Amino acid sequence: MKTFDLGFGCLGNGTTVWDRNQNTGSDYKTVAHIAAYGGVKLYDQRLKTSPEALCRIIDMAGRQQLDFYHWWFGQCHATQYSLFYESMTLRQQLAERDDWPKEKSAEWMYRKYITFACLNQGYTMPAELETR
Repeated sequence: MKTFDLGFGCLGNGTTVWDRNQNTGSDYKTVAHIAAYGGVKLYDQRLKTSPEALCRIIDMAGRQQLDFYHWWFGQCHATQYSLFYESMTLRQQLAERDDWPKEKSAEWMYRKYITFACLNQGYTMPAELETR
């Protein structure tokens, strides 16, 4: 089995992960994507069988998650509130709203944002990848 030779690059909406050992046309094959908030989407499921490659992706995702966490708490409440609502569909908002606290803290909105952003975009947080 070939090993992965991973490359990482920011192309505008997170970090794209490619494998230099695989080509598609005249470019390296994209094997994963890391969202700005640290969520991971694997496009090549063979990464799950390569602990070394998966560890590199999880490490990068963890760093992005930490950067996003610090960025989130540097934003005003209105920006956090807007991002929180944008992470959910209207159906999800209606189903969830009865359980929401009256005063939404930045920490509470951050956790909900991560939950729904991952759910709706098909991403997994780094800690969840480690336990699979």
